[in-house]
Amino acid sequence: KTRDTTNMAEKLIVGVAPALITPRKGDEVNVAAVPALVDHFVGAGVKGLYICGSTGCGFAYTTAQRKQMAAATCEANKGRVPIIVMVGGCPLEDAIELAKHAEEVGATAISSTVPRAYDSILGKEVEPPTQEESMAYYKAIAASTKLPFLAYFFKPPSSDVKEILEDLYAIPTFVGMKYTSYDLFMFEQIKAYSEEKGKPITLVSGPDELNLAAIVMGSDGAIGSTYNIMPKMFQSMRDMCLSGDIAGAMKMQKNCNKVISTLMEVYSFKERPLNIMEGLHAVLRSKGFDVGSPPDSCLTQKFTDEKHTKELLDKLAALDFTVE
Repeated sequence: KTRDTTNMAEKLIVGVAPALITPRKGDEVNVAAVPALVDHFVGAGVKGLYICGSTGCGFAYTTAQRKQMAAATCEANKGRVPIIVMVGGCPLEDAIELAKHAEEVGATAISSTVPRAYDSILGKEVEPPTQEESMAYYKAIAASTKLPFLAYFFKPPSSDVKEILEDLYAIPTFVGMKYTSYDLFMFEQIKAYSEEKGKPITLVSGPDELNLAAIVMGSDGAIGSTYNIMPKMFQSMRDMCLSGDIAGAMKMQKNCNKVISTLMEVYSFKERPLNIMEGLHAVLRSKGFDVGSPPDSCLTQKFTDEKHTKELLDKLAALDFTVE
């Protein structure tokens, strides 16, 4: 079903939406594992799923494999929660092909990173895109489909909130941002300006460790990696905060951050943030999901040995709360 993107007051995501890992067997997407994952997250109360983004290592898969993941997720979902397909992180012609396919298989919306985003994440020396280059990429992708477009927001060269939003408003299907920056002042300013314009957008936070702070700043929801293993905790945190239980929400964020810091420690986050994706896969494997491990190209070293898995699971089991 295509959403009415002329009505920006209709929020795309309200609450927690895991940036879903991509289950893998050998060098292929394990589509047979997708239905159980989707059922698990819907049962946990998530408000949407974001697929083939950084957490799903979409950039490491072929266009055909990304299509497989999108089709399998939409089929398993059966319209229960919004499905947002990240189609960027690749040449423009491939991104357009992925966007059109997302519409064909029943996705709720599409999203995209700026050009060359994953080159920098993988430690390659690249020139960051200009705002003009990013907007041209976004506009071409969005124009290829009628689906709502969620911009993946890295802090751009321009810090002019009005300039950024006016450029995005020029995209007819633009509905909001996945905001992946620690600058929560700009986050709040984007929300305020969109409301002043009478064009409120869906504004979702990216950094899991700042989820609560983003809620206080007015986030509509959150899309993140560790929601793969803590969907109930993060949704509970949001519910606590919005119901006035600030102390409970603060305690929940601290607990979530203990899990995040454990992942960072065991999987050498400082070498490459994507390393923690193996930790997410490991926890899901321990729960019986046949998800395999992320592609080797996402990691700086082999973390799939029993040593790392045991270290992570032992440390999580030693916490004084249940990771869920």
